[in-house]
Amino acid sequence: MYSALVTWMLLTPARLPLGVLNLFPHVDKLLHFLIFGFYVLIFRWALAAHHRLAPAFYIVVFGSIAYGATMEVLQ
Repeated sequence: MYSALVTWMLLTPARLPLGVLNLFPHVDKLLHFLIFGFYVLIFRWALAAHHRLAPAFYIVVFGSIAYGATMEVLQ
């Protein structure tokens, strides 16, 4: 569900008044860090119950990189 929400947020054009996201320089980088950081935590938590620690770590890392790269291409 979170993946669908993040995908929708990243692919939908922003309809905010000019200046709302310009609270301080590079605020977009902070928002990306928070969104994808939470995404990684959820992804890791979901895999923890099904995999041992080491394989789950690599699945989370490479899965998150693949998702982020796909979103950058689609944007």
